[in-house]
Amino acid sequence: MRVLCLILLLSSACREAKPTRSARLYFTSEFQGRVAPSDQEGGLARLVSVLKRDSGPRWMDLGDLLAPNSTPAQARVLARPLSSHALALNLGPHELEQASLLRTLRREVAPPWLSANARPVDEWALARSFVRLVDGVRIGITGVVLPEGIETRDFVLLAHEPALANEVHALEDAGAEVFILLARLERRQAQVLAEVAPTLDFIIYGADRAETAEPTRHGDTWLIHAGGRGRAVGVLNISVHASHGAFDRGEGSLGTANSFQVELLPLDARIPQDPGVSIRLESGAQSQ
Repeated sequence: MRVLCLILLLSSACREAKPTRSARLYFTSEFQGRVAPSDQEGGLARLVSVLKRDSGPRWMDLGDLLAPNSTPAQARVLARPLSSHALALNLGPHELEQASLLRTLRREVAPPWLSANARPVDEWALARSFVRLVDGVRIGITGVVLPEGIETRDFVLLAHEPALANEVHALEDAGAEVFILLARLERRQAQVLAEVAPTLDFIIYGADRAETAEPTRHGDTWLIHAGGRGRAVGVLNISVHASHGAFDRGEGSLGTANSFQVELLPLDARIPQDPGVSIRLESGAQSQ
């Protein structure tokens, strides 16, 4: 009987214990519609070539994916990569000021736009946050946009700090294991939001292009700079061991505790251009 009880206890513990799971995510900031390389750097064709290294949606954008005064033709070039690779797209100032282009893309591919504090004035049900399963890890994602200096008649911008706190609570209720905030911010602003929502594991930010891309820790939240101008793509590898606990920066291979590794991969001439995107770029240029 004692042996049987021990077997049952061990069996129950094994069922409850979660194995270490690893997930890879990609992120960009301030892409501004750079579908073609500029000065031999950046460009959608090179970005897609990197994103194709893994299957399924994994790409997150912090905001300003669209260029100012983008045309519908330029937006449509983004359509297929968005439908195949986009995991979460935070609304930036350029998106908020070009609601008609957002409607064009929504009709064609329904990109995963989100914002904790931007509310459309029409009937569009814009997500405020969501949980997505990536490689068996429940990734909770939200985003904010700072309202200062934005002129839009198509969105109402709420105070971003309480909106963020509400969405992080919603992600907890939805069973997220990893909590990520996407935002076009400076580091000092990211530090404030890490205190507003200390549950966040990662704040991926980028507005000050001069500062280092080296991650820094504020409380239990890691602040990861995303670069800018679409010249690089960030690669974030995370290893989840417990249901939720503070992350440590992994050295070498990812271990058995919650850990992560991150790098900014330059989109330069060493990255081949995806031929499918290049063909669409050429046909778009000929039609203009």
